[in-house]
Amino acid sequence: MIFRLSIIFIFSSVALVAEEKAHFPGIFDPGNLKPVDSHLLVAVGEEAPDFELPSTDGRRVRLSDFRGKQNVILSFVPAAWTPVCSAQWPGYNLMLDEFAELDATVVGITVDNTPTQHAWVEAMEGIDFPVLSDFYPHGAVAQRYGILRSD
Repeated sequence: MIFRLSIIFIFSSVALVAEEKAHFPGIFDPGNLKPVDSHLLVAVGEEAPDFELPSTDGRRVRLSDFRGKQNVILSFVPAAWTPVCSAQWPGYNLMLDEFAELDATVVGITVDNTPTQHAWVEAMEGIDFPVLSDFYPHGAVAQRYGILRSD
């Protein structure tokens, strides 16, 4: 009984946190979006399609550069300056040491241009993992993975 109550409490707490909006200046409220707008094209366990994208630090990052060296957590977010995305990446920032213990690193990707990403990252007081721009051609990498949102 205590175990079940603990689980209910944990799930309730997680649900409340998920409802919180990021507290950064200038966060855009997109309103209600369709819950599913895309269809995943990469299966679990399948090799991820390679890509090369520009990062906010001016480098170009290629996914294949990590192969055989480190596990990669790809975090695609639909847009900068939105509530969920603006809360998600600072949370990953807090977990980087735990990811490193699992020999993993985070790579963040949005369809925004790099100047927009740079301003957004500054507003979040910095992100300590590569932030890549899938801006041109618009969302081409996200589309290859089957996760590009149309709205």
